Amino acid sequence: SSDWCSSDVVFGLSYAGEKEKELMRNHISKSKGILPENLEVGYQKLFRLPLTGHEYYFGKVTDKMGGKSYSVAVDAGGNVVDHEALQAGEKAAYKAKYGKLNPSLHKTLETAAPGEKVRVSLWLKMGGRTTEMPRLTRSEAEALGKEGIRLKRKQQFERAKEIHAEVHTPVLNFLSQRGFQAKGSDIAPLVFTEVPDHVIRELAERDDVDSIDLVVEGGPEAEIEKSISPIGGPEASSGRSTVKANVVEARGITGDGYKVAVIEGDGVSDGNPYLNNATHNVAFYDSVTKNIDAHATAVAGFIASTHGTHRGVAPGIDTILSGNDDWTLTGYQNSVTWANGQGAIAFNHSIYIETDGVMHNSDRWADYVVRNYIHAFIKSAGNRGETDANVTSPGLGYNVLTVGAIDDFDNADWSDDRMAGLSS
Repeated sequence: SSDWCSSDVVFGLSYAGEKEKELMRNHISKSKGILPENLEVGYQKLFRLPLTGHEYYFGKVTDKMGGKSYSVAVDAGGNVVDHEALQAGEKAAYKAKYGKLNPSLHKTLETAAPGEKVRVSLWLKMGGRTTEMPRLTRSEAEALGKEGIRLKRKQQFERAKEIHAEVHTPVLNFLSQRGFQAKGSDIAPLVFTEVPDHVIRELAERDDVDSIDLVVEGGPEAEIEKSISPIGGPEASSGRSTVKANVVEARGITGDGYKVAVIEGDGVSDGNPYLNNATHNVAFYDSVTKNIDAHATAVAGFIASTHGTHRGVAPGIDTILSGNDDWTLTGYQNSVTWANGQGAIAFNHSIYIETDGVMHNSDRWADYVVRNYIHAFIKSAGNRGETDANVTSPGLGYNVLTVGAIDDFDNADWSDDRMAGLSS
């Protein structure tokens, strides 16, 4: 979307109280002529718009008899407000203050020394081009089979590379002429470079540049090594039965015929016999500097371990693809591009990049990958439940499957399960 900006996701964590819900019901009752007792407030969210200073509850009110839903927003004073107008006002204020810059980049440039280079990602406009893969009906997919679908994905990937190269070229030439190195992504309209403030300002003036974001270094969502203690902890065996993976495997669904990617800055152990074996192997984006680590290895184990007791949810997959570049969006997109070319159909990211709860180019990139290549992009929600509770990027993408953490109390019974306190 050409009018995308990070203010699209400015909201709080609180839900409407009974007072706000009553105000919503009464407004819809009067405006639509429906009895209040027949109205139910379902979805609600507190919106905080920092630039314009507005705060209000937005909700969907459903007529329990007729089934129709109505939108309504009320502020702290009990006044009905125009949700769309307030959102438009916040976007206008955002663009007036930040232009095409993400707030984190804007803040960085305020304190950067003159001439200091800053690593940025540029999201470019497609200029009417599209790389979306046509959706298949179920009958079309069954007729093609796994190999036929793989071929279509490969053809789509090659076509997308050509289109993105066309999109990138003018900006790459612009930077090259000014003596700066830059690299475009094969799988998204993204360009990465490191340039000083005045060049960033020049780039922001270009019609083909949509947004500019700061490239930051993220990391793993948990330090598995530090979670091992004498008092014990969660086990893959109980987690597997909690999510009913044992039932699925008993029905013959094991992941056979598919490849799955573990995208982290570190690598999956290829010395672990339950990961690198006759059932499936471990392959690396960077096979020279593997950076094997416990976190990536544990994630791969949850996915595909062939251990007799501590089995993964998909122990029959063909290959574990370890995308072990670095902890930045630049590195992640390198790894995802490689894994995409290797035929991966699911990408697991138990990592974070940005943590401020605001939409970034990383979220937009993840969403783009899902929409254009029809992959499953799975992201951990984050381990910030005991601090700001923000969902970490790239977990804010609309089509990203972002997953919180549960405490299953080391058993498969759902009755005592709850959201883990550490979970965003």
